[in-house]
Amino acid sequence: MKNICMFVLLLLASLNALGQMETEPNNYFNEADVLEWNDLFVSVQGAIDPEDDLDYYKIEVPQAGVLVINIFDVPLDIDMDVTVYDVMQNEMAQEHGNDGEAISMTTLICEAGTYYVRLKDYQDNNENPNLYSLTMAFDITDIYECNNQFTTAKTISIGETIQAKLRTVADIDFYKIEVPQAGVIVADVFNVPSNIDVDLTLYDAGQNEIEKEGENAGEAVQLIELVCEPGTYYLSIEDGTGFGNYGASDDFYSFTVALDIADVHECNNNFAEATPLNTCETIQGAIGDVGDEDYFILDANSGEMLSIELTNVAENIQAKIRVYDDTQVQIADGLGGYGLGVTVDFVAPSTGPFYVKVEAFSLYNANSQLYNLIVKDESCITTSLNNLLDENDIHLYNDLNTQTIVIEAKDELLDTDTNISIYTIAGQLLATYTDILENNQIDTSSFPNGILIVQLHNNEEKYIQKIFKK
Repeated sequence: MKNICMFVLLLLASLNALGQMETEPNNYFNEADVLEWNDLFVSVQGAIDPEDDLDYYKIEVPQAGVLVINIFDVPLDIDMDVTVYDVMQNEMAQEHGNDGEAISMTTLICEAGTYYVRLKDYQDNNENPNLYSLTMAFDITDIYECNNQFTTAKTISIGETIQAKLRTVADIDFYKIEVPQAGVIVADVFNVPSNIDVDLTLYDAGQNEIEKEGENAGEAVQLIELVCEPGTYYLSIEDGTGFGNYGASDDFYSFTVALDIADVHECNNNFAEATPLNTCETIQGAIGDVGDEDYFILDANSGEMLSIELTNVAENIQAKIRVYDDTQVQIADGLGGYGLGVTVDFVAPSTGPFYVKVEAFSLYNANSQLYNLIVKDESCITTSLNNLLDENDIHLYNDLNTQTIVIEAKDELLDTDTNISIYTIAGQLLATYTDILENNQIDTSSFPNGILIVQLHNNEEKYIQKIFKK
């Protein structure tokens, strides 16, 4: 008697370890075997016997999540077919294998309620009394599901880092952000599972695509985009392959969105939105997005000599400055090297507004580092050259009798890098002398009559003076 009791206990323990056994008949929805979760996991064994046998199982899902189905120990002559249905008996997903092949499939469930799983031979022409094993788990670790469309997009805060999954093939995750002001959206997807080729897309409030970035399997993706209107924006994350064993992973990816508002003058991307620029005042900006162009506007008087200086340029930016008149016709430009400053000198041909555009020469480069921009006229040249002239240690004058510009100074006050350039009032460069120590008397007889602009400059500073030639 004791041995019989021990056998019964062992049998019950064995059945518990194996999970539930199918109960025939379960060939229709209304006959489906009811499966009970044990910590969101259930297992059952059954057989496809006879050849047209259908095995229906019924499960209650408590919330949104991913149903993970695994079928194994399939007899070799069974081409197993598995289909998932909703409570209205509509097909949601289907997979099949050949010749005893195991099946693993995931199905996104967005509503709590009743669901069905049906197993059968794919062609309904094979049978085998040996048992297959079926396990189902319900993954609720991705708290942002179901967010597979704009209307179900999950709101995340700017600056927040979240973790989520592309758990099913063709899964797509939509997120919604609120942008309080103009700035540069910087969205990063990182810790990407090794089999996921992430595509990251930005949309406006009207669900129109603005920008899209993608990378290869397992690589991080960054999207940078200047947005000029406050309001709602959407971002979607999906796998770029979406076939075979790709496009789904049980591992989390990480996602964060930042808003760079360091360039307070954005959006000044055209003539109409140009930022006012005052002489002698340094202003900061950034080429924060690929293709970004920063426009500024300033006022100048006819014949005024102006110097536009751009410094603190990011090392991956080859900066270009363009100057336009009030009709938006370019009248001057300058190009620097990578990470180097740019200076453009020009004489205002008329009185009125002028435009300055700062851009990256390569349209594929951007950097959030702020550059410094200043427009100088003779009133704000407070360099040591200016001080020396004011103190009469350097004397620059026009000798009308000999038609000569004379520069007088002690040799130690000027080095060989101090040069002189002569312009007409219209900004035409007439001559440049690269060594002022050897060219301290400049013949002006060949220069046109009228106002001439003399610019004394070295590597770091300059002085501007007007003279009259007749």
